[in-house]
Amino acid sequence: MASHECTAPVGTTSMCSGETRQTDEHAALETISLRADRWAPRRARRFIRGVAEDSPTELVERAELAVSELVSNAVIHGSRPGATLKLAAGIHQNRLRVEVSDQGAGARDVVPGRGGYGLEIAERLSDVMVVHRGPKWRVAAEFVPRSDPS
Repeated sequence: MASHECTAPVGTTSMCSGETRQTDEHAALETISLRADRWAPRRARRFIRGVAEDSPTELVERAELAVSELVSNAVIHGSRPGATLKLAAGIHQNRLRVEVSDQGAGARDVVPGRGGYGLEIAERLSDVMVVHRGPKWRVAAEFVPRSDPS
């Protein structure tokens, strides 16, 4: 299967492979809307790689895994079929900030011992993580380089 990057000029919106990308030249974070389906984590990882392309490899790898877990949670626990979720990311002073938001009420269907570790995994991989609970859930996480890139 051929793959291609989804790009949009600053200040525009485009659809590509299940995502809508919104950019703003004055915004600190670039945002995409993802269809809440089984491919959303893959699209989220690709987006993070693009946003953090100049960051140290270890930071990008931690962020990709954490975002994959957060997006999977949003798809499984926070979305209805056909819904979309938002992923925002940006770099400021060597820190990668990501935010995942959905329309759901949260993970009420987690059975102890049978999964439900996504938030914990993301928290361990990130340097700071905050969960905003409410009618719309939003998880914000930050990543800083942990090793000297030289």
